[in-house]
Amino acid sequence: MTATISDLRRSLGSPATRFRRLGKAVCEGGISRTSYFAETRIRLGAKAFTLFMPLSGNAMMRVERFAPLRRHLVSPAVPQMEILCDEMSYEDALGRRSECDILIEALPEGRPFGDAVAAVCDGGDAAALVAAIDALERELHRAGVSHNNLRAENILIDDDGALFPIRWIYATAGAGGDAKALEALRAQVKTMAAAAAAEQASFDPYASPIEGTYGAGALSEGLAPVETEQGWGFVDATGRIVIEPRYMWVNGFREGRAEVQTLDGMGLIDKQGRYVIEPRYDIVDYDPTTGNSQVRLGDEWALFDYSGRQVVPFASMQPAL
Repeated sequence: MTATISDLRRSLGSPATRFRRLGKAVCEGGISRTSYFAETRIRLGAKAFTLFMPLSGNAMMRVERFAPLRRHLVSPAVPQMEILCDEMSYEDALGRRSECDILIEALPEGRPFGDAVAAVCDGGDAAALVAAIDALERELHRAGVSHNNLRAENILIDDDGALFPIRWIYATAGAGGDAKALEALRAQVKTMAAAAAAEQASFDPYASPIEGTYGAGALSEGLAPVETEQGWGFVDATGRIVIEPRYMWVNGFREGRAEVQTLDGMGLIDKQGRYVIEPRYDIVDYDPTTGNSQVRLGDEWALFDYSGRQVVPFASMQPAL
């Protein structure tokens, strides 16, 4: 009998009674699945982890070969990993009680690497990301490990531009297994840089006004602010409206985020026009270098991270980025 995603969902709803060591775990996201594992993000005190639950009898065998090796590695690229034997209890349809192993993997601080790639504006941005990929490859060779699933969605990038792979469930001892994946990442970055350069060259905000608008601002990350009778929004390099003009004011996009002003207050949006920080604050000051935003409400300031999560409570002193 193997635990199901429904079993995991019930356990996360009452961790104190369902887990042995993770009784104080707080689930911070939904549950997704791969061929072998269900996973979700949890927090234990101040630390974030990815929790993996096996979905088949042999799923954990893949990790059991690598987890002991991890204990002897000293590498910033490879996170803390631990297999918790018989950690989660659950019942089958007949009410029979059983236990299953759980893997937890420490989650580094950082934003998705794919967001950094999507925000590439010029050759300098691309060169910095390629250099970070090169540095990661050197570190994997130094540590003597292969991640074996190095895609953009499995990498985080921190404020200093360093890359940290996550989801080490397919890792093996021995370097070199990621060479093709790393080269594909470099190609992805260079392709984005070339596309950004072509867009910049083709877009002239001072040319004939876009129909139905009063004019457009400079193109940044493939989008340009534009003003209409309805307010401010964004167009792409062809002049097509991508984010509807519903704001009183907008700033240009930087690292996939843009400050906006509404009748209700300031907020922060992503490139799909979704609110990362709801527009109810007096000031939202986004810093693309750190990915953090200083937010003011009345006389108090707080700090929000790149995903829009408040990380420093409101207080009279303006927090450091």
